[in-house]
Amino acid sequence: MAAYAGPGKRQPVLISPQSKHSGEGDRFFQDLLESWDNACRRDTGPVDADIRLCDQRLRLRFSSSRLQSSLTRALNHCVVPKISHAESDFVIHVFDGTSGVSLPQSPWLTTDFQRRGEVNGHFSDDIIASYLVGPDILNIYHKRLQQAVYWIRNGRHIPFYEQAAPFRHLIHWLLREKGWLLVHGAGVGDRNNRGLLVVGKGGIGKSTMAITAALDGGMKFCGDDYCAIHTSPPHRLTSVYLTAKLTEKTMEMVSLSPADAVPGDEEKKVFFIGEMMAKQAAESLDLKGFVLPGLCPAETPPGLRMMDSGEVARHLAVSSLYQMPHAGAKEFACLAETARSLPGWRLTVPAGSPSSAIPLLKDILSHVD
Repeated sequence: MAAYAGPGKRQPVLISPQSKHSGEGDRFFQDLLESWDNACRRDTGPVDADIRLCDQRLRLRFSSSRLQSSLTRALNHCVVPKISHAESDFVIHVFDGTSGVSLPQSPWLTTDFQRRGEVNGHFSDDIIASYLVGPDILNIYHKRLQQAVYWIRNGRHIPFYEQAAPFRHLIHWLLREKGWLLVHGAGVGDRNNRGLLVVGKGGIGKSTMAITAALDGGMKFCGDDYCAIHTSPPHRLTSVYLTAKLTEKTMEMVSLSPADAVPGDEEKKVFFIGEMMAKQAAESLDLKGFVLPGLCPAETPPGLRMMDSGEVARHLAVSSLYQMPHAGAKEFACLAETARSLPGWRLTVPAGSPSSAIPLLKDILSHVD
């Protein structure tokens, strides 16, 4: 087998764009499973971890314990006792390029790789794929078999953001078939299991609001950056990863030390909130509405105003769909319908005073029923 060179080079085409069909796609997927099996023989695997997420039972099958420990920490709150293979709804096979096992030669050309990481020219409606340039991560999902392969070139140096939210493309593809969507947002809630999804583009203050509400306000934390929502009634908000990616400025405001974080890049650090604040962690909440954070001048009191459903949908959908490959009009329609079904608020707080949002968040939740 030839080594998988990724999208950076033009690949010899094993399957021409004109002749791709499901049979050839199945063969390529089976070759990937064979490579995973060979990696297990060379490493210490298979090492299995079973998780339950949004009522789905997922089996993660790693070629080594090293990969298992690095890629399941963010999902530890979802781990369940071992289940049989027949009981699992979905299986992800995980290995990396350090095992010495070559991947099947890529059937794609450079032009097949798109901006969000999706790989065009997939073989049929049964098989979809993404490729993340940089860390060189391949995600490929076979819908009919309900199985997937996740491969990373160097599993000894997994990027901090991948440790914070592993398998997010595969989980996104699985959940959307079950009435759930993986969305860009942070979840907060109260002790009555009523929850709000904090939405908006990156850097708007979602993480700061969610962490402050948990640390200073005793509220529930239900994930940062990626959460899952059930898009039809009864609406639910579920934590996929109990992690938070925080800037140095946010760490100072919420009194968290970089020493407690996974080493990250110059801008952000990853904190495993489920381990640090177990009492505040929530796996699932009743979704009651949406909040868009914002800043106002330091001398101005906190403000709260209702948003119309179109404004909510815009802030919820744009940032979510931008990050999820093979997501488009159908997912947007689901998010827009959810926005029409639930209220939304714009909550502004004085710069440097994130804790001033806590009374307003609690007040919202006390009135939503």
